Amino acid sequence: MNLLDSRLLKGLGASWPTPPLLIEWVGAGMAHPDWYLGLIVMDARLASLAVVYGHNRQTGEYFSHDRPARRNRVRVANSTWSDVTEFHGRDFHVEIVHRLEEGFHRVKLDILAEGNKPEVRGELVWHEDLRQTQPLVLLSPVAKGGFIYNHKAQMPIEGSLDIDGRRIDFNPNRDVANLDEVKIHPGGATRLSYRWFNFAGFDAAGRLVGLDLAHSPQKPDPYWSENCLWVGKALWPAPEVHFENDARDLMKPWRASDQEGLVDITFYPEGGKLVNLGPIGKYHQKCGRFRGTAVDGLGEKHQIRDYYGCAESAEILTWKFWR
Repeated sequence: MNLLDSRLLKGLGASWPTPPLLIEWVGAGMAHPDWYLGLIVMDARLASLAVVYGHNRQTGEYFSHDRPARRNRVRVANSTWSDVTEFHGRDFHVEIVHRLEEGFHRVKLDILAEGNKPEVRGELVWHEDLRQTQPLVLLSPVAKGGFIYNHKAQMPIEGSLDIDGRRIDFNPNRDVANLDEVKIHPGGATRLSYRWFNFAGFDAAGRLVGLDLAHSPQKPDPYWSENCLWVGKALWPAPEVHFENDARDLMKPWRASDQEGLVDITFYPEGGKLVNLGPIGKYHQKCGRFRGTAVDGLGEKHQIRDYYGCAESAEILTWKFWR
């Protein structure tokens, strides 16, 4: 997709003398019975960085490798159809080879130990087979002329990682990664803020069931909602939801629900991190268990029983850095 050709921009994008400056990233949370791993490569112009963190679900052990960098060490793919997202720094290498046209993303991690942070090495495959699952692909407006491009998918994981000599083998019939590809042009908006849930698991019938729920004051029109429910090969719209959480203590349970009772999900945080973008702002990402119910477009009510995933709370200033 060429964003600048979108009808949403009414042809204005193609007439700009230079491409617009974007906040863009590719990331994923990866759920395993013993670990939850978060990965993000971000190019926010003045605050480019890569993060790989891990939360041991059995022991509570936590580590986070964070690497801010100059832009020449960071590359976010123009398109995940056939491209590469990568970060190469001192003792820290992340490469995501996107081959959506072939149904996968190949991830290579090579991160040396630093202080009490463990070595992380290995290769994974995120399966995004368009014959088996539908991704969310959405371009939506932001207040005052901006836009947000989202590509989200629930992807079975295959491969293994080595964390300080401990081998973690991923099973694609059990373990899921939640892809989060985002490109933002805030336009004249002075602030981007949102709350977000994303998680998945397999139900008793072996179907992959996942939810993406978000709310942002910059997208007040529910027509542009990214909220959706995955059930096997189907992708269903999900309703607008209201988030309830204690901003002073994000380790307390969060809740997302709608007025009609189609979605009622409670998130129980177990770990996670804060990413500080300096003068631009910060966001919190927490990992943990989700419980509740969600109703799909055929009226089937799905029981969410301790599916694993992540929740985010973000406040990002924009007006000083983007035109």
